[in-house]
Amino acid sequence: MKRFGVIFLVIGVLVGVSYTIYVTFISGTKLNEFTIIGGHGITLGPVRIVKDGASDKTVEIGPVRLCPDMNPVRLLLNLSYGRSLSGAVQAEYEAELLQGKERIWRKSGSVRKGSSKKRGDVKVSKVIKTFDVHEDADYGIRFHLWQRSGTVYSARLILKEQVVRIKPYIIIVSGALALAGLGLIVAGGARKSRDKLDQGGL
Repeated sequence: MKRFGVIFLVIGVLVGVSYTIYVTFISGTKLNEFTIIGGHGITLGPVRIVKDGASDKTVEIGPVRLCPDMNPVRLLLNLSYGRSLSGAVQAEYEAELLQGKERIWRKSGSVRKGSSKKRGDVKVSKVIKTFDVHEDADYGIRFHLWQRSGTVYSARLILKEQVVRIKPYIIIVSGALALAGLGLIVAGGARKSRDKLDQGGL
């Protein structure tokens, strides 16, 4: 029983983690990459620096041609930063998708991943938003980045087309397998303990 529990647990965890990584970071085709801080990004549209402070930066990107055939589209943020306190906010961001002067959406968030016990830079990739394009047109991206803890060495925005959205039933099935495996492990351990008690009583 315990052996089957370990098998179910391992399969459930592996399926859930690998599927999430694939959907979030591997699926889709890269449309464009924009460098916000450091490095040499490849841009198909102009990048204009609106504000370039010591701890905050604002850029406007565009025009970027998007169409419904690209759906779903995903915007990701790749960060590389140095040592900082574990659990501290490394950076905060706000991204806006614009069509002319009309705001299509706005999304904000933060990156928390300390690196005080690690050597070298820490690299983090985070999904800002997965969205559908409803009109074939030129769009713009307005992006704000605030450094909060440590030093951000590089920051890049990546646009991907035809990405995969997470299917909840796969996460539910993998989670159920993991829970079932854990339950079998616990039940097997309890049964083994009872058998030892029974043998001791004899």
